[in-house]
Amino acid sequence: MTENGDQLPPAGWYPDHADERQLRWWDGNQWTEHLAPSPPEIATTRPPGETKRRSRFMRELVGSKEEKAEAKAERLTARTEANAALEAKSDPSRRGGRTPSSHQGRLPSLAQMLSELTLEPRRDPLDEQVEVVGETHNIAGIKKVFRARSLPIPSRGLEINDAECVLVPEPWNPHDANAVIVSIDGHQVGHLPAALAEDYAGPLAAIARSGFLVTGDARVWAKDDGSGIVRARVTVLIPEVELLAT
Repeated sequence: MTENGDQLPPAGWYPDHADERQLRWWDGNQWTEHLAPSPPEIATTRPPGETKRRSRFMRELVGSKEEKAEAKAERLTARTEANAALEAKSDPSRRGGRTPSSHQGRLPSLAQMLSELTLEPRRDPLDEQVEVVGETHNIAGIKKVFRARSLPIPSRGLEINDAECVLVPEPWNPHDANAVIVSIDGHQVGHLPAALAEDYAGPLAAIARSGFLVTGDARVWAKDDGSGIVRARVTVLIPEVELLAT
């Protein structure tokens, strides 16, 4: 509360008085040194002259109310048909039934999300250190991270400590609607732990709706045990969830 009794605004991101192209974090009592780019306004209708239809992913994420409803219906239909196809595949007696078309059964890919959204500059400070989960299931992506740097994975182990990571909300994940992909160089290397993703999913999705993806720093360690089996560990430094509030 101010000296004259007025209520102070709640904590959040507000336009920076010194530069309207960026936002500054107000902690509820005073301005802080934390800055973030000011997101552009997202048009809810297609710009004049634009004839290319936006992908289902983008329509559901940043489209108009009608586009979101249409895209959601398409997604639910795709999931239903995909599940039916899986059941038919496991049950020979049902293989003569209807199968989904290839475009309907396909959920948004990581490459699509990375190509259609813009990577934010780092939101310093990166005070949240997180051990990524699921590296075992994403060894192929981790190998590509090393290969892109022309680095072998030796038996004694090797660490990359200068990588940029991207946090990609994955609300279409059939196992966890709060899932958050961790990507490096466009390759999936794991997920945020479920307990942490539950807090981050909402703010990350809100930022994605404004056309951006949050970035951070990453360290990637990998070791080849000599028999072709690679063990890996990915650690990321990301902004605390409070800095993602908008």
